[in-house]
Amino acid sequence: MCRILAHFLMQKRGPLAPFLALNMHIFDGGDVAMKNNEKSLAHVTMTEFFRERVQGALSDLSVDASAMSEFYLVNLLHEYHDSSKLFSVEGDGPVMEPLAILLKRALEGNVIERRRYLKRIGDTALYVAGFFSDYINRSLVNCDYYVGMGGGAFGSLAGLVAQKQLRDLYYELAIKFGAFVNVLALIAPWTQHVDNRQLVQIYAKWLVSGDERLKEVLEREGIDTSKEAERQR
Repeated sequence: MCRILAHFLMQKRGPLAPFLALNMHIFDGGDVAMKNNEKSLAHVTMTEFFRERVQGALSDLSVDASAMSEFYLVNLLHEYHDSSKLFSVEGDGPVMEPLAILLKRALEGNVIERRRYLKRIGDTALYVAGFFSDYINRSLVNCDYYVGMGGGAFGSLAGLVAQKQLRDLYYELAIKFGAFVNVLALIAPWTQHVDNRQLVQIYAKWLVSGDERLKEVLEREGIDTSKEAERQR
């Protein structure tokens, strides 16, 4: 499942590239059009873009979040725009390490390694469950598995940090994990308007995955998916 999901998500420009191209217009011709002296400005622009989306989703869903948690979600979206944060490349292509393997490494490692792997579990579970819940619900594990693993990881991580501010942050992420998953789901590119080129990409991904959110986007944009869906049965 992790290899299939990796192939489904990982694009040359990262999982959020079409979304950013639509909303920020910082991509050109399929590649990042950015000069070295513009990178710092682009970083700020992207951060502001994600902050607006996170704040809007929190408000729309009436989710009460601390400033630290809000910043954490913004930073998570910014970091995971780079596909390498989510996948490693092995053999035939990109692979996302199973959460169970990461948990095993956390339990077997020293305190520093345990903190690192628990954070990785929490971050990965939050991002994947938020952006691709419909897809993972069609796999061997469902979204509840990711919510349980991610929330548990952040809860355990809170008990391993000495700084109160960080401890409170991880406890909040653990307690409100399901709510924050919904926040990311509302931000996901499948909920946004797309242009024709992106429709072709989404249609191709839907043919492979059968993801309900992708199907909803296609139908919202006037694409009839019924015949193809019937043929796949």
